[in-house]
Amino acid sequence: GLVTSLNAGFGVGSIPLPFLGGQLFGFKNPPIVQAWPIDKILDDIITEADPRPGVFLTVRTLTNYMFFQRGGFRNSAEFRELPIVVKSVKRNVGEMTDFFITKTGDFGMHRFKDINPKLTRLLEDPALQKTFEPFKSYPLPDGSEGLVLKKAVQPATNLPGVDNLEEIGQRFMTAFANYPIYGIKDAVNPEISVISTENPDDIFLGRYKQIKFKADSVVSNKITIDDFELIFENVQINIYDLILNNKLILFDLEKLTPKGTLSFDSLEKDAFKAMKEKGLVKIEGFNNGLLVHIVYTLPQGQTLEGSVKVNFLFSPGQMIRPVVESIKLGPFDIPRVFFRRITDAKIILTPTPGWPLETNIQTLQVHPRKLQINPTVN
Repeated sequence: GLVTSLNAGFGVGSIPLPFLGGQLFGFKNPPIVQAWPIDKILDDIITEADPRPGVFLTVRTLTNYMFFQRGGFRNSAEFRELPIVVKSVKRNVGEMTDFFITKTGDFGMHRFKDINPKLTRLLEDPALQKTFEPFKSYPLPDGSEGLVLKKAVQPATNLPGVDNLEEIGQRFMTAFANYPIYGIKDAVNPEISVISTENPDDIFLGRYKQIKFKADSVVSNKITIDDFELIFENVQINIYDLILNNKLILFDLEKLTPKGTLSFDSLEKDAFKAMKEKGLVKIEGFNNGLLVHIVYTLPQGQTLEGSVKVNFLFSPGQMIRPVVESIKLGPFDIPRVFFRRITDAKIILTPTPGWPLETNIQTLQVHPRKLQINPTVN
């Protein structure tokens, strides 16, 4: 192990294995001697944005080159305690993003399937050209250039319907149905309202005081939610993406208030379908928790039974923590030591550097056959 580590880290020669392939003692990872401007790029971003105390910037990388990738920028920001959160780019290009970092030339692994399509959209799509502009470029040791773009939303004064709040609401509702993972589909009797801010110029920047969406029921992430309502407060969207591409991209959001009822009847039916009609799920609500019974028929014809008891530790407006109290499989009680670390995860409702918005859940009520979130929200 020591020989392999020293050889891989400091050796200059290679010892190939002709028949087996690869290198004896592993491939080399010698010390980096070039000066890659990781720190300088982040310092320039801080200087340009000048964030207020306690405010974190979201910087996303579109490069996976060995010496110029997300891990390097993330480590630099964390080691130097900079008010920057470094993330990759997901499907919603531009969402919750202050700066992009990319490069010319070789992007590294996954460049064709993942990076190239997103970078092409960032540089060529009018919806993003109007909202992100070049900030600085940096010469890199491999002969390419590092590129940084910053969010700079141009007023959309010439977009048709941009000042028609009713039309914006309808477009928002349509785009929301295609929002990744958490999109709202199959809405029954949907209603939406858009309230402008006191600044009339904000309309052309896609910034609103409130957007409220409600419906008798919706389907989100394949789960039916009754008496549904979702309120976006002090929200900014990419107005160009909404009007030109029918896409919902959130630029900024101060508070999100959800309301809804999860019927256990509906969840049980969904579980029955998910198990291809080979199993049954029964959910019982009690005080501040759930008891879930599962019966499943194995391909061999045997029946497997189990149950899970979950308690909700809830602090209004602060945190929800589902705690699995017990798991039972057949006649066996699984010791909690085997699943405690895996199942006990907090859902933080207050703003964090990585998720800078407030999720306003003040009430969580568990009934025998349903679970309600904020049932008294108007």
